[in-house]
Amino acid sequence: NIAIKIKEDIYGEEHLSTAEALEIKATLHLEQFYHDDAKKMLDTVEEIRAEAYGKEHPEYGNYLLRVAQYYHIIGKYSDAMKCLEDSLEIYVNKYDSDHPEIIERLNLLANYSRISSDLENAEHYLSRAQKALGAKLASMDSLIVASFYKASAQVMRKQGEYERSLEDIEKTISIETEIFGPDHHRVIESAVNKLKLLIVQHRLTEAGEIIKECLESVKQKSPIHDRLRAVLLNHLGLVAVRQKDYTEAIKHFDEAISLKKKNNGEEHAELAKVLIDKAVALRLSGDLAGALAALEQAQNIDNLFFSENHVYFARICTEIGHIHYLKKNTAAACDQLDDAIEIYKSNPNQYPLEYAKALDLRATIHLNSGFETQALTLFDRAFEIKSKIASEESPEITTALHNLALALIAVGGKKRDKKEQAVTPATKKYATVLNIAQNTDLSGAKLVEKVIDTLTEFTNQM
Repeated sequence: NIAIKIKEDIYGEEHLSTAEALEIKATLHLEQFYHDDAKKMLDTVEEIRAEAYGKEHPEYGNYLLRVAQYYHIIGKYSDAMKCLEDSLEIYVNKYDSDHPEIIERLNLLANYSRISSDLENAEHYLSRAQKALGAKLASMDSLIVASFYKASAQVMRKQGEYERSLEDIEKTISIETEIFGPDHHRVIESAVNKLKLLIVQHRLTEAGEIIKECLESVKQKSPIHDRLRAVLLNHLGLVAVRQKDYTEAIKHFDEAISLKKKNNGEEHAELAKVLIDKAVALRLSGDLAGALAALEQAQNIDNLFFSENHVYFARICTEIGHIHYLKKNTAAACDQLDDAIEIYKSNPNQYPLEYAKALDLRATIHLNSGFETQALTLFDRAFEIKSKIASEESPEITTALHNLALALIAVGGKKRDKKEQAVTPATKKYATVLNIAQNTDLSGAKLVEKVIDTLTEFTNQM
């Protein structure tokens, strides 16, 4: 503030030196999520630089980068992409392809593309960044390298490549911790990306410990700490859901929602995601009306930002379908699930486990309605998706095998004799396996092996 005042007094309010000081202050405000104040400063920067340099100068490109960050914070991702693409074009026309400012923009574009579920574009930008970095990728003391690994990890996570994603995010955390220290907000943000992977892999104890450590580092009353606390509390809720402690989960989700509303208002895309997570916990706790209300809020928010076929709506449709299914409203459930599956089919590499969940539920309805062959087809597709991204020890694989066994038994029973279906040897064997699954102390891997053996024996009889 003092520097800006001095420069205004010496050079005037519309001097390039004043714009430079304003940009630095705006950047600091954006990092702390004081986005409204930052935008006012950036508007002044734009006026000064457009007049002095025109709109093809690198300094104007820097302005566009800051505005892209502003749009990203407030959830206007398409506007953020446009500003960032324009900024990149300016630098590409002025500098060599391996210039750090170009690589930074490529990394950001990959991340913004991932957020918008445009994975093809995300891979394109990552490929360009990797080529530009070349041998520099071997360096473990560069923020631009850390930025690349972070963007790469986030894209791979969305594609379901969890192990590779975890490797890259560990590299990011190592570099950032060395440069900033363990309590810096950039390190916490990277730790959040690690948490997402740990939760998917059911490493819940490890995830819970990291969340509690991170919460100790974000106790200040500031927008950036409020935002990080909201994200961490949301993930603590996700851990509680996996542990079937739904009361605790809903408490954490409500805390996260309150913080997000305080910082970003009632209509932010990130708020919609937490509302969906809360809806899942409410459904699992038996509060179907509360779950539907939360999903309606999320849908209304997403309608402001995304087209009706955007992948974000698929999860909402799946959850609404699940609630209708529990309420015995089969027709409405099928409509919602069919919509979700069609959206996922257009985006098969995005949220693969959510896609598999929609297939499983639709297949279950087919099975209960007597359409065994259709059920088998969908269960098989869900199993194929899960097999690519989940370990053999995971509940997803065990559940998928159980679903396949149920469908196989139903189809096999019809082929032999409908009246004898309930007492076929295959049915009895599957009942034994199901009993093992519910009561055994065996490890996940051994359980999966037993289920596979039973399925093999059954299919050999068909």
